[in-house]
Amino acid sequence: MKNIIFILLISLSIYGQDAGKTGFAILKLPVGARNASLGNTGVSSSSDVTALFYNPAALNESSTDELFIFHNQWIQGVSSEYFAAKTSFWGLTAATGVSISSVNDIEIRQKPGDAEGAFDSHAMTVSVGAAFSPAQNWQSGVTIKYLYEDYLADQADGFAFDVGGVYTLSGYRLSVALSNIGSMNNLKNNPTKLPASFRAGVNRLFNGLFPQFDLTASAEIQQQLTSGIFGINAGAELTYDNMFSFRLGTLPLNESNYLTGGLGFQLSGIHVDYGFTPFAEDLGAGHLISLNYRF
Repeated sequence: MKNIIFILLISLSIYGQDAGKTGFAILKLPVGARNASLGNTGVSSSSDVTALFYNPAALNESSTDELFIFHNQWIQGVSSEYFAAKTSFWGLTAATGVSISSVNDIEIRQKPGDAEGAFDSHAMTVSVGAAFSPAQNWQSGVTIKYLYEDYLADQADGFAFDVGGVYTLSGYRLSVALSNIGSMNNLKNNPTKLPASFRAGVNRLFNGLFPQFDLTASAEIQQQLTSGIFGINAGAELTYDNMFSFRLGTLPLNESNYLTGGLGFQLSGIHVDYGFTPFAEDLGAGHLISLNYRF
């Protein structure tokens, strides 16, 4: 059988120090331009339908119905599309979403020299989540995910789940999430270790620090359970007149991409966000754009 020599682009593009230790790295890609631009602090900062992918408990922060579309043009030819929707009924807030990622034109080689061909690799998740409030100031949630990937002529699938909680105390939102707990079938003869993680963070909205300006700050710690990697994420968002937002984030322990930024605009329930994630070592930059309609 032909040997396939290539760089596993998705793994390298998320956390360089974690490359090769886990599979199905689509689960570590940022979801939503706002979350990405805030240092990927989605466990503590998401309060819309993107919480389905970060912390399902935060789905219950609002009973507003939502539709969400997101495109992530990541580095080195990696691209992702996300679609999600959220609604509330019977005291629950429920959401469903689909994500599809691809790496195109991976070269096939048997020996050094010209490539003998090329193929595309794909990964997909289908997520269903729900959140409820078991007690005052406390939200709980769970997400169940079907996972699928294909690589050349081989395929694998499996299931995973996330659980999360949000507690509000004196204006602070304290959040925890346990993510990507599950398993997949072998891809060819190779087992896939899902990037299981534990994340905890805090978020605070500061109203009226300046006339017509609001400031939101988030900070998180995360422990990659499969690889043992520890990380810190932080971000801040300055919003003018509840319409224009300016965002900065940092991942100070990540040598490959330690700064993020972005912009946002919202009007009449329509939220348009852009995120920018530059990488070191001439890897390029990620460009993310999302559209969220709340009604």
